[in-house]
Amino acid sequence: MRPLPNQEADPGLLFPGAEPIRLPAGAPVLCIIVDAEEEFQWGGPTSARGHTTSSIRHQIRAHEAFSRHDARPTYLVTYPVASDAGAVDVLRGLLGDGLCDIGAQLHPWVTPPFEGGNEERLSFPGNLPRALEREKLLRLCEAIRDKFNLQPTVYKAGRYGFGPSTGALLQDAGFLVDTSLIPRTRYTACGGPDFSTFDYGPFWFGNSRRILELPVTRALTGLLASRMPEIYMRSADPPFSAVRAAGMLARTGLLERITLSPERSDLAAMRRLTRALLGRGERIFTLSYHSPSLDPGHTPYVRSRRDLAEFLHRLAGYLSFFSGELGGVFMTARELHDRLLAGTLPTQSPLSTRPGVNLR
Repeated sequence: MRPLPNQEADPGLLFPGAEPIRLPAGAPVLCIIVDAEEEFQWGGPTSARGHTTSSIRHQIRAHEAFSRHDARPTYLVTYPVASDAGAVDVLRGLLGDGLCDIGAQLHPWVTPPFEGGNEERLSFPGNLPRALEREKLLRLCEAIRDKFNLQPTVYKAGRYGFGPSTGALLQDAGFLVDTSLIPRTRYTACGGPDFSTFDYGPFWFGNSRRILELPVTRALTGLLASRMPEIYMRSADPPFSAVRAAGMLARTGLLERITLSPERSDLAAMRRLTRALLGRGERIFTLSYHSPSLDPGHTPYVRSRRDLAEFLHRLAGYLSFFSGELGGVFMTARELHDRLLAGTLPTQSPLSTRPGVNLR
């Protein structure tokens, strides 16, 4: 059985009552999570001004691939997106046609009230004073309710900034799914959270254990992944970072950190990660990316039209792999939550009885 999230990293403050999800064998499930956000200067200081949302109108570029598999992404909307009439029209059209779901993503630097200072550490919502984090969350929810006529139930903290008050605030606000945890990653250098000792795996948390933690699907693969995972984080620190030790570990097949995202990983790596996690007994996955990547020039992952073509090729290729080769099914994050509670996830893959098909 996969253990609970590492107790050194989770002393009961971030995810109280954490309880692993135990599932019988069956078809793998994929949730598509899109950070539906404003365009901003990656790598620069955060600012409440100078943002646009023009890339939202280009989201239709990915829906050709989604439609082939009846896959519906969950768009996690920031305050600037929910406040822009053009962006809202695009997403409301997709929602009205039954092609997506809408959730919330809290970027505190662009969400009122604007108080508390401009320190980088405060760009992580979980570092805000509890009252301010709560007020920003409520303002974001109010904007989404007003523009989309729904109560958001799926949440992501901007910059993965889940803090000690976040879980209780989400429960009070009626959220059912959180997607803020990014395993094997730390942001301590800029005042953010440390998830480096968390392994991948969804779990329940909260007072009633009814909030689903659906982490970013990021994990370590390779010969040392299960035996010596701490080596990866050490390889990213001086002096090992100077000789690019992490890259050498990946090339030798000893240890590689892979993210299930067409932004960060090629198709072969995403397939490799998926099969490795299936072999560990996981069957729930999230594929994630940032909405501005659908318009070249707004993220470091898609700088040109060629980059965009490669991004869309990887996206389509992975969906075909997940559906065709693995017999996987697609659900929104909210649908997954509800079906887990009801115990109605499919228990057998439609491909599991075909000769030569190996889901592990």
